[in-house]
Amino acid sequence: MTNGGSIFRGSSSNEAINGGVNANFRLDLARDLRARWSLRYSYEQRDSSIASGFGNALSVKGVTSLVNAASGKTLASGVTSVRQIGLFAGTGLEYKDRYILDALIRRDGSSLFGPGSRWATFGRVSGAWRVALEPWWPLPQVSELKLHGSYGTAGGSPSFSAQYETFTIGAGGLLSLTTLGNRNLQPEVHHEIELGADLELFNRYGLTATYARTRIDRQILLAPVSSSTGYTNQWQNAGTLLNITYELSLNVPLVQRPSVSWSMSFVYDRNRSWIQQLGVPPYFYGAANVQATDQIFQAKEGELYGTFYGRKFLTSCSELPAPFNTDCGGAKSPFQMNDEGWLVWVGKDNNPRWGITHNLWETSVPGCINSAGIAETVCSQPGTSTITSPWGVGLNWGMPIILRGDPGDMRNARNVALGNALPSFRFAVTQDLQWKRLSLHALVDAAIGQHVWNQGFHWAHLDFLSKDVDQVGKSVETAKPIGYYYRAAPPDNAAGLGGFYDILGPNNFTVEDASYAKLRELMVSYHIGAVRGVGDWGVSLVGRNLFTITGYRGFDPEIGLGALPPQPGLAGGGNGGQAASGAVNAVDAFSFPNLRTFTIGITTSF
Repeated sequence: MTNGGSIFRGSSSNEAINGGVNANFRLDLARDLRARWSLRYSYEQRDSSIASGFGNALSVKGVTSLVNAASGKTLASGVTSVRQIGLFAGTGLEYKDRYILDALIRRDGSSLFGPGSRWATFGRVSGAWRVALEPWWPLPQVSELKLHGSYGTAGGSPSFSAQYETFTIGAGGLLSLTTLGNRNLQPEVHHEIELGADLELFNRYGLTATYARTRIDRQILLAPVSSSTGYTNQWQNAGTLLNITYELSLNVPLVQRPSVSWSMSFVYDRNRSWIQQLGVPPYFYGAANVQATDQIFQAKEGELYGTFYGRKFLTSCSELPAPFNTDCGGAKSPFQMNDEGWLVWVGKDNNPRWGITHNLWETSVPGCINSAGIAETVCSQPGTSTITSPWGVGLNWGMPIILRGDPGDMRNARNVALGNALPSFRFAVTQDLQWKRLSLHALVDAAIGQHVWNQGFHWAHLDFLSKDVDQVGKSVETAKPIGYYYRAAPPDNAAGLGGFYDILGPNNFTVEDASYAKLRELMVSYHIGAVRGVGDWGVSLVGRNLFTITGYRGFDPEIGLGALPPQPGLAGGGNGGQAASGAVNAVDAFSFPNLRTFTIGITTSF
């Protein structure tokens, strides 16, 4: 007799050893010239191991040994070991408090680099000129003007497993090759130029402007490889990424009096990232830890980094192929916009609101009439057939229409850009108010123009659990059948109807504009002072993520699939795919939303 149950046995060990030696020297070389030097050595050692076992369907009740599991028995283990050494040397010079120079050079060695490139050299140089301190400065109203610039390089390390071949072991010890190792991997090199200016007027109003240009050479990408290798991909130094950033901040003290003060600050930034060069053919990539997310971005030269790719439902007559685009949009045309803004086929002289009243929802038009006079849903020989529907693919009445015209087969759906995961710009506004012993701090920040694939909302259409499937409150003219939301359109699913669930991939129905503004933080504090002559007491109440303004349909527009922690034995180091950042992997896949929190604080000093 078997007993239902489940067993999990796991153990892990993580050890980190860090050490370093620093030496700093300061010297006044002349009356107005000060210098400093710094030397540093660092050593880092990280070792981790994991062993685990899984099983279920216990053979004997109450025995928790893994051998008692009659089915589902799996074993896993892994070991990682990383060694890194850093050597640093830096110097700084300051002359007359207004000419400032700083430089640093570092030499890094890492076992994460390939055996042929264990060491790499990076550096930085920066300078600043406080112009308003010059004796000839003619504008006393400008109390500070500081011009500054810098250039530096930094490195990015490959994941632990990137230089090694990885594979999975299936039933019977059968190997399945996964990632081809690359023992020649070098670190990424980030080259950054930053220019900026700090301006202060009347010792009150502050303005800072910054421009930064970053080029990432030897970008580490998981690129496809020839099938002749037996592997599917390989980590390579295959790309160059270009980032351009603008930042602007303004600080304005509105009121400055002994008993009351009020200041406001404003911060704006805009960043754009392009794939400047790509040393391999274009390919699709994405996150690797959630279903249907591994092919959502495209790597190709000139592409804006973080652009979602997927299928598109038609929203205008211009997206139809000829000659159908000329018989569209009119009150009696066969192609019209429905009440939700989607282009649908309704047949000549019909109206999108007549689906129920005229019993039209189950009508359809074939893709073509072939040379034998037989109607085909998907035209098998479009060259010798009479095409009766766009791209030779049949349509169901009132259903959303997928954009087609793939150069490989005009009947296949096109994979098009749907929006970018990174915002067009961000801004934040801070308010600080103090009246006697009472203080108030408020922060509102916003991100504008980014998109999120609302996969949770998308997936709900599979089981008719989405709120938009509920037709309560809709009129007979605007109500939709469940197929409107559900199936993929032929030829992707020959039995389907053409609904928004599609094939559970990004599309322009669920890749949404996720612009938002948030009351990020609100803090009220009161300075009590001494209590019975003891201490200096204060009390505060802080609320975070209090209120969000957005048109996004999910719980929280500030969402994404972040990088997983390194996991021994997991190909790619458990990084969640190439786009190992929650900012880029902007997929709302049942992730827990940001919490609204309240904190009470009591402080004192003696």
